[in-house]
Amino acid sequence: MRTVIEPAVTEPVEVSKYGSPIKVEGKTHTSKGRLSKIYQCPFGEFELYRHVYQPGEGGMTYCPLDNDARILIQSTPKFARMVSQKYSRAGSMHVQRDLRENHDRHISRTYIQDISNAVGEVASSKPWEYTTGVASSEVAIISFSLDGY
Repeated sequence: MRTVIEPAVTEPVEVSKYGSPIKVEGKTHTSKGRLSKIYQCPFGEFELYRHVYQPGEGGMTYCPLDNDARILIQSTPKFARMVSQKYSRAGSMHVQRDLRENHDRHISRTYIQDISNAVGEVASSKPWEYTTGVASSEVAIISFSLDGY
């Protein structure tokens, strides 16, 4: 027997009722109003009304919520991480089946690939540095082998 839990919020959530002008990259942007967007999270999708801003001369829109919440392809960071980790270990058909059977989430294979590509782009855009705790002057030999032999 499968139990389906209905979300506590059935109405779209309003983020802010006021859309004061903001500056983005030196340009003043004004709100186009509260626009609806559907977001994906591990527990399902939800609709949210949020302000979207655009410069007076037109052009690209900007949504502070999407930027500040690190939304990727309409997915919360947790959902994007979950999908991309599953996809890194198995193909999109397996991920699709796993999400359907274990999380009751029905998403397309293309969406799985798009989320994973976006996560990869974010990961590759960050500088990758680490320390081993060993000074390079102390290393005498570096060895590579297959399967740890």
